[in-house]
Amino acid sequence: LEQAKALAKSEKDRAEIQRKSAKRNKVFAVFLFALAILAGVLAYQATQSEKRAVASERSAKDNLSFSYANISDGMLMENHANQSLALLGLKHIENEGYTIIPDKILNQVNHNPFMRKSKRVYKNKEDILLRSRKGFIYTKDNKDCIFLHNSKGKAYVKKLRIESGQEIFKTKFFDYVDELNISPKEKNIFVTGTDLDGSLSGIIIDGLTGSLIKKYSDEETITAISGNDDLSRVIIGNYEGQITIYNIQIEKPLYKNNFNNKIH
Repeated sequence: LEQAKALAKSEKDRAEIQRKSAKRNKVFAVFLFALAILAGVLAYQATQSEKRAVASERSAKDNLSFSYANISDGMLMENHANQSLALLGLKHIENEGYTIIPDKILNQVNHNPFMRKSKRVYKNKEDILLRSRKGFIYTKDNKDCIFLHNSKGKAYVKKLRIESGQEIFKTKFFDYVDELNISPKEKNIFVTGTDLDGSLSGIIIDGLTGSLIKKYSDEETITAISGNDDLSRVIIGNYEGQITIYNIQIEKPLYKNNFNNKIH
């Protein structure tokens, strides 16, 4: 009997140990399952963070590329195609991962008429003003070019046919010329400079014939002049910051104000 009781107690103790072990195993399994879920969540978050980081880096590259592209477009608008392509080429070398830049280079090479004429040499026996401000422009159809020659007492504006090099017109001489502009439909050309009498002038020239249409004079250096095609609005700015708006048919200014900063 005692032996039976001892055996029963032994079986009971073993069963209790197995029960507790099973309980521990169950708890451990739940813990491992929770740990696996946590690891999965962390892995997912890490993947998403990496994707966001890659997207942010891509966005930053694209934004910087677009910034360079905008600067390049500005250079093209000022007829500086060589500087524009040089900038894009340099930035592509520095940042090969910026895929927008080579696309922009290809676009410029394919669509910039200047590049198609890059092997043609135009000869002018006198200097062409290409330096500060705007001394050389193309017409919108890229058939003609207009440029300034600046020489004391013998300055002029000339218009050439690009394909043939034919001279369309050459204006009379001025004392000095500085900046060239053109109306939206290219009927008028605007030039800043001085006439042969030494008057500080804003000069309007017929865009087809090169004849003088109007000359505005000022006591201060005229630094900018532009207008529309019918010349109902001619805008003039000077070194002291004064802006004056005229209608060519009316001598009295339509508007006049000093902004105290040099007008460009």
